[in-house]
Amino acid sequence: MLVSMEFINYKNYMWKLYKGENAYCFQSKDPRVKRKMARRKDFSVFNTWSNGTMVYVSGKKTTQSAKRTLARLTGSEVHYLRSDDVYVAETDTIVTSKKRSEHKK
Repeated sequence: MLVSMEFINYKNYMWKLYKGENAYCFQSKDPRVKRKMARRKDFSVFNTWSNGTMVYVSGKKTTQSAKRTLARLTGSEVHYLRSDDVYVAETDTIVTSKKRSEHKK
């Protein structure tokens, strides 16, 4: 049996929805992160795209709290992108493809 492994790199984003309010958007295309957000009661779906990207909204009291949530969802370090005014955390997902070897009978 031949097993090939491939790594897919996802970028997960977080930003403040509106200035002066305590609502934050969390965007991901990573299936693992999307499942975590879907299970949380403090998250609600804000938008979806046909490419599999989902955006959830969650109320957080501070930006620091929202950053901590993104770090926990992704298990990765969070970085600030000043040019886009968003926080980003990268995740890697292993995709395996199992192929059976051919046997002669």
